[in-house]
Amino acid sequence: MTIRLALQNQLKKDMEKIPKYVTNQNGLKLTFDPARGLYVGVDDKKQEWIELIQDTQVPMFWYNCPNKMEKDGKEKLCNVPNMTPIFEDGQKKFCTGCKKEFTVKLVVSEEQPCHELLEELRKEK
Repeated sequence: MTIRLALQNQLKKDMEKIPKYVTNQNGLKLTFDPARGLYVGVDDKKQEWIELIQDTQVPMFWYNCPNKMEKDGKEKLCNVPNMTPIFEDGQKKFCTGCKKEFTVKLVVSEEQPCHELLEELRKEK
């Protein structure tokens, strides 16, 4: 079994056990959204709050969408944060915001504990 497949299986097992609801640092109740793979809640001001899954052994990252989009007549980056498990590095995925495809290119410093794991995953390709 490859490292990538083992991590995918671990995340699947972990997601079966996660709580349906969590409370964020502001006391807002967030609900797990399986389609997005993260917790989501909206406050009184209609501001959406999102959080990564905490109860997993798989390293998870926020990866901001690099796609360009037009807003108010100007070209800007989409920049919506997408939950990205380490095993999705180098893979194509669709942004939860703009719905356009992009390739995940994680940047992990050598000091991070998961740096070596990322390097091993890249060698598997």
